[in-house]
Amino acid sequence: YGDHRDLHSFPTRRSSDLGNFSALLALGSQYQIYDPMTRRAIAGGRVQEDPLAGNIIPASRISPIAQKMLSYYPSPLTQGTADGINNYPLPNAPELDTYYVLIGRVDHNFSDRHRIFIRGNETNRHSTYSNWFDNAATGMWYRSLDRGGALDDVYTFSSSFTMNFRYGYDRWVTNDDNNPASYNFDLTSLGFPASYNNAIPSNIRRFPYITIAGYASTQNYLDWVPLDIHDFQLNFNKIRGSHSFKFGAQLRVDRADKSAPMNTSTGEFDFGTTYTQGPLDNSPASPIGQGLASMLLGLPSGGHVDTNASYAEQGTTWGLYLHDDWKVTPKLSLNIGLRYEIEGPLTERYNRSVRGFDPTAQLPIAVQAVANYAQNPTPEVPASQFRVQGGLLFAGVGGQPRTLWDRDANNFMPRFGLAYRIAPKTVVRGGYGIFYGFLGQRRGNVKQTGFSQATNLIPSLDNGLTFVATLANPFPSGIQQPLGAALGPMTYAGQSVSFFNSNPLAPYNQRWQLGFQSEHPHRVVLDASYVGN
Repeated sequence: YGDHRDLHSFPTRRSSDLGNFSALLALGSQYQIYDPMTRRAIAGGRVQEDPLAGNIIPASRISPIAQKMLSYYPSPLTQGTADGINNYPLPNAPELDTYYVLIGRVDHNFSDRHRIFIRGNETNRHSTYSNWFDNAATGMWYRSLDRGGALDDVYTFSSSFTMNFRYGYDRWVTNDDNNPASYNFDLTSLGFPASYNNAIPSNIRRFPYITIAGYASTQNYLDWVPLDIHDFQLNFNKIRGSHSFKFGAQLRVDRADKSAPMNTSTGEFDFGTTYTQGPLDNSPASPIGQGLASMLLGLPSGGHVDTNASYAEQGTTWGLYLHDDWKVTPKLSLNIGLRYEIEGPLTERYNRSVRGFDPTAQLPIAVQAVANYAQNPTPEVPASQFRVQGGLLFAGVGGQPRTLWDRDANNFMPRFGLAYRIAPKTVVRGGYGIFYGFLGQRRGNVKQTGFSQATNLIPSLDNGLTFVATLANPFPSGIQQPLGAALGPMTYAGQSVSFFNSNPLAPYNQRWQLGFQSEHPHRVVLDASYVGN
């Protein structure tokens, strides 16, 4: 994980030393910290600020929230370098990873004609890593749980006719999460406003994600992903004369859920050098120290809270097949078959997905936009041809179907094979087939434009001459909530959007092979074939 650095540029954690960066200044003027409260506009559009006297932040100016957050960071483990770097090496301890697999099976014969088996399995893995601080601020817990089972039922109607029914199920759940000490973390315990704390659902709320220029960050992550697969198969085998018929059907149901607030769902606070470097706003940043000073002063350089959409998607695939193994003559065998598959379009249980795009959708901003353009048109597009229209379509909204695209119903897959013995020890074999792929039965294929929302932390609107958001009140306008499909075609207007092709075609592959095999004395076998795709 690399080297980790202590929060202070000196080897002590005494409260009297908090904000004292004078030891850094003794190493060189490049470590000077500048006072953001002295920022002022000067000629040329630049902003200037004065050095912080003695490189010491007065105790009265230190943010109590920053002080509380810093209490979660550990003390140095080694002396490190003169500027306090590399004083917290990672412990050389093995990562604990617990893993087990359980499998059980029961077979039962009801009669000579009827037998079944049932199998169950469970795989469980649990591990911890990145627990650098050994508290709510860091540490990841990884869990994966895989449970499944199968039923296989074989019934013999006669010596030439059998049936086989199969059902398989698998549920795989992965979960990456913070140290349990961070669950349902109370942000007011750090000094944040109750309005901010209460805007984050308690089951999502964790210790904030904090980045400080030159120092180790905290961790805040939650990723819960269950995947379910149901597979039904009904297969028949019928022998009649020189023919061996195989036919049947299959249904596969793929489901994927995801709840992934990620590391910014409680809040990310970035403390860079934007407001503590100087003497000008475009001066080089110090090697270390200015980012921590910004934090102590309660002035984030940026950050955000993300409200991320979850999803519950489902796709289905139906298949039918008929196959004949035909012994035409003692020398010639043919394999002739046809398989048909139809993939059910992806759906999201609560219609939280974009579906398509309507290029003719009328937008409420069109009249004003056209009028503004007419005042200063470009030569390439006359004002009479300028159009402002088009917008996203959403599943289950405005007459749109719940499916995210229309079916591709032409997936016929012929199969053909032959084997011909041209001599007692020489055989020619060949085959041809078409195989179709899937369109969308993969997790995360929904497009959730509009169903997630970021609330940005904007500390200043005038390049730091005044501050409108600080640690004391990082989101003064509150946490914005997603609007979903409420804006209709105006969703993400003027921004980059993506959407589904409403009439997609499944990818397919043609394969063929032709070859021969011949046996010669001394057990020498010649085998040659040509394969194409």
